[in-house]
Amino acid sequence: ENYEYLQEQYQNARMLLKNISRREETLCRVAEAIVQRQREFFEKGKMYLSSMNLADIALDIDMHESTVSRALKDKYLECRWGIFELKYFFSNKGTEKNARSCIEKIVQKEDKTKPLSDAQIVKELEKMGVDISRRTVVKYREQLQIPNALQRKKYC
Repeated sequence: ENYEYLQEQYQNARMLLKNISRREETLCRVAEAIVQRQREFFEKGKMYLSSMNLADIALDIDMHESTVSRALKDKYLECRWGIFELKYFFSNKGTEKNARSCIEKIVQKEDKTKPLSDAQIVKELEKMGVDISRRTVVKYREQLQIPNALQRKKYC
């Protein structure tokens, strides 16, 4: 009786360890796929975050999207730009933050005697690989409390 009980507990323990190992392997595969697809983000900075969805990663690692989604839940990744929830790399929030930081950089570097219009900022963003509309640029610029081109102009 005791022997059978111990055998059963031993099998349960082995199954648990196997499942933990498989979960760890899945998480590593997901994280590696994210890093691979977001290489520019990790090398150059936050403004190089590219759009990505669960299907992309699921396809890369040959798993179902729901498996990828569960693997991401409450998991974080640390890099030199900070600590990010793994879901950050998939959400529109990440793309939105990327666009905002790009807008800030563009406005900081512009010629203050000839500030860029919102349409020109859109063109600069396109060169950086960020595809958003002029109206979205206006919305983000206002949220960042950056005045329009006329208000930013410095007269010599």
